[in-house]
Amino acid sequence: MLKRIPKALSLFLALCLVLCCCSGCALLFSGEKTWSFGARETPDAGGAATAPAQAGQTDAPAPTGSAGPTEPAGNAAAFRETVLASTDACVVTATGFEPDGLWGPTFTILVENKSEKPLMLVAEDATVNGFMCDPFWMCEVPAGKKANSEMSWSDTALAACGINYLDIVEFTLRAYDVNDYGAPAALLEAVEIQMEHSAPLPPVGEVAYANPYPKQTLVDNGLFLIALDNYNPDDGWAATLALYIENRSDKTLNFTMDDAVVNGFMCSPYWSCEVAPGKKAISAASWTLDLLHKSGVNYLDTLACRLRAYDADDWTADDLYNEPLSLRLSNASSLPPLREMEFAGGFREQTIVDDGLLTLIALDFNPDGDWGPTLVLYCENKTNKTLTLTMEDVSVNDFICPPYWYLEVAPGAKAYSECSWSTPDVEANDIAAFEAAEFTLRAYESDN
Repeated sequence: MLKRIPKALSLFLALCLVLCCCSGCALLFSGEKTWSFGARETPDAGGAATAPAQAGQTDAPAPTGSAGPTEPAGNAAAFRETVLASTDACVVTATGFEPDGLWGPTFTILVENKSEKPLMLVAEDATVNGFMCDPFWMCEVPAGKKANSEMSWSDTALAACGINYLDIVEFTLRAYDVNDYGAPAALLEAVEIQMEHSAPLPPVGEVAYANPYPKQTLVDNGLFLIALDNYNPDDGWAATLALYIENRSDKTLNFTMDDAVVNGFMCSPYWSCEVAPGKKAISAASWTLDLLHKSGVNYLDTLACRLRAYDADDWTADDLYNEPLSLRLSNASSLPPLREMEFAGGFREQTIVDDGLLTLIALDFNPDGDWGPTLVLYCENKTNKTLTLTMEDVSVNDFICPPYWYLEVAPGAKAYSECSWSTPDVEANDIAAFEAAEFTLRAYESDN
């Protein structure tokens, strides 16, 4: 079952993966500002200037600061630099904009560190035209120095949200001491950028999928809306569900799928999605083809899980939503939903336990698995409770040598699982070949 990860840890992992980082800090300064990069006004019938409303969008907040107008997107030379945030510690200025940068639309950002400490700046909770969409940006500036950097949005990420161009960009600027993550933030300020453009297309349109799939509403309540926007059974490396999400609450929500079962077998997707209050997202829940095949699945036919939504800023609080979700998908494949598992052979299948609660069978053994010697297990949970299985007091050839293994199986579900011993642990015990393994099998209710 997915557990809630403290926000600071998840943000640190995000730094390692996409070179964007942030840290939970107490605040020295917080504020909210709106800057306009060009007037977005059209004269009404009486000649008065009025802001055009976009479908599905509310009127943008009035700017709290002044900014010079720019030419429509495509003429970056007319861009006028604008201060986005300014404190005693640092000043952040947008000095230019290139709509067709190397990766996609790109702002040139100048950061002046006026403090006596090195600062790291990041953009948090970024949205483009109301959709969650993080830029590629982080900027480290030594004490008393300045630095130019580029804040870019990937064309691919924008297209995945149906975004045709940058119209309204929002994010929170955070600056913190590089050498003291626990120190008060030097800057924490909400920024809104309104762009001028003359493109004939609307800011947001329908996402163009290579293989369109019928849309389907999954959950629609006062807190959020989540719908299946598309299904791709094979994009070359994974089977993917494109999920459209609207957060209607006043909290930042995080969404996960727990106890995911595909075609009757445990098979969790690579997915979680965080959506800011009042914002939207299109997020991909993916199962790698290798993971599906190891789970005895050819393609997604049926999906059952518990859909969870909880306050991303209070991971100790009760879930705001935790309900079962089931989905049946259509596929054009001529193969059956389940595949016949194939093993190298040479191992005598052994039943470890088979009673009214569960079945556990050792199907295969690979002495040269990815992590070390690996036992392939088949499990069937016959109860109406989610069960967790572990091995205790494990010995191999009479030497204490525990494996890396535990297994969680939803009620009535099945699972294939790999129980592995690390090669260094095996070598440390001078185990040349596995002759016999002894252990105590423990099965208990996961929620109790």
